[in-house]
Amino acid sequence: MTAARVPSLSLGILLLALVPVSQPAAAQTSEVFVVAGVAVDATAETAAKARDIALGQGQRQAAAILLHRLTRRADWGRLPDLADTEIAELVQSLEVAAEKTSTTRYLARLTFQFKSGAVRTLLRGRAIPYSETASRPVLVIPVYEAQGVQLLWDDGNDWLAAWGRRPATDSLVPLVVPLGDLQDLAAIGVEDALAGQDARLAAIKARYDAASAAVVQARRTAPLDADKIALDVSLVWYRDGGESQALVESFTGPAADGVRPLLDRVAAAVAARLEEVWKEETLLRFDAETRLSVSLPLGSLGDWVRAARRLDAVAEIKRVELAALSTGRALLVLHYYGDPVQLTTALAQQDLRLEQRDGYWTLTVAADGAAAAPE
Repeated sequence: MTAARVPSLSLGILLLALVPVSQPAAAQTSEVFVVAGVAVDATAETAAKARDIALGQGQRQAAAILLHRLTRRADWGRLPDLADTEIAELVQSLEVAAEKTSTTRYLARLTFQFKSGAVRTLLRGRAIPYSETASRPVLVIPVYEAQGVQLLWDDGNDWLAAWGRRPATDSLVPLVVPLGDLQDLAAIGVEDALAGQDARLAAIKARYDAASAAVVQARRTAPLDADKIALDVSLVWYRDGGESQALVESFTGPAADGVRPLLDRVAAAVAARLEEVWKEETLLRFDAETRLSVSLPLGSLGDWVRAARRLDAVAEIKRVELAALSTGRALLVLHYYGDPVQLTTALAQQDLRLEQRDGYWTLTVAADGAAAAPE
């Protein structure tokens, strides 16, 4: 194949791939609409009845998990109380694992795939804002200060232990807790963590394949009430491009219970706060549809294949148009919901970098497995 024929072939592929669609494709963000590992256990007069009860319970539980995953806590009170028949209409498929039965009992672990379009229609019909953009992994670096001593990888870091005890959750923000071993000690120390030292943060993020790092400091303080334990917690979320977001909050708990329950509760609260920040940044705003012209450099047909696949996975993008094509470059028009900042964040989760240079927007594609964009 000669170089002169590459643009013509690329154009054919682009025209096939860039068919405008009226809403995000069902294949987009499909994993977000999967609820896995739902444990069910039911007893009835017969095994068949127990199975029916268990599947109904699992279906309701999975639907609740999904709707809470997609929406902000402030909107949870507005979520509909769906009948079993309505939930069934949202389910696309069901997988059953670890199934055990007796004459009267049924146990299993269920995985539900929900219909993305049906769930979107449900939430939009009730004017409930939602996000379906999953963050790339966030590394949590827990620093604990008690009696003036700051601990990170030390054995006495009860704050790190609390994060390690957190159960896995169905969240749009996957959190990674470091092991606290010698490799972590070599990667970053407590002073560099608190200072947000770029090179050190990059080293430990690379070890855990994380896209960003959240340095969370919990400091024991002396409460006014002697019957209480108090913690001041600060969080700085370091993202690529030098961006960070700081949060500070105080927590108290009964002294009689000891510090461990308080640390566990605070870790859960901080994780929830991170998720809420992410949802606020990535909420789909269907009343704010706009267009953006971007230039996409193409070194090969593989670049386009990667770009098309990743663009198709961005929920904020309604459709893509091919405006022009030349050797080594395509001009695209992105029809999307929200604003350029939100679009940039969503594209970053698919290793697509959107940047404005000299008044023009450029979209670049990272190689598979390489980080490409600011969070």
